[in-house]
Amino acid sequence: MIIVTRARLNIPSDTRNAFLVLAGLVITATYQAIFNPPGGVRQAEAGPTQVPSGAGRSVMDTNSFLWFYVPNTAAFLTTLFLTVLFLIIGPNGELVLLPLLPLVICYVMSTLVITPTATFTYYIWLTLVIAVASGCWLFGAHLYWLLKIWKVNRSSGELTLSVLS
Repeated sequence: MIIVTRARLNIPSDTRNAFLVLAGLVITATYQAIFNPPGGVRQAEAGPTQVPSGAGRSVMDTNSFLWFYVPNTAAFLTTLFLTVLFLIIGPNGELVLLPLLPLVICYVMSTLVITPTATFTYYIWLTLVIAVASGCWLFGAHLYWLLKIWKVNRSSGELTLSVLS
């Protein structure tokens, strides 16, 4: 699918590689920003017999955290999605998705831990649903293109996926 798309868009290999480097930097920065949100997180101030109530949560109020979370998550998921599009090559391209799924799960779970209030979790679960739906769509689109190419190759008498190699 990607080779077909790349051929259609005429993306040179150097441009693709530069994009992948930039995408890696954006993914790294946005992923790290969730672990260290602006202002940091609350520290434990309880005594030895008390349970700290807000330790580990962001010091930002809910509105500020929402203004941080939405663009950060949009940048993370968009860049991750585009990176997957550039990396899926050949009939085993869906294997690229396997290590990225735990990355998205860790991103969402760490966000659940640091949210300033428990009511904010609605937005995080919505993000997880959107990410899973996007991943399913991407996998389905990849499978559709593979089956379409396989059908074309089969009808022409070829037994290989020569379009993807």
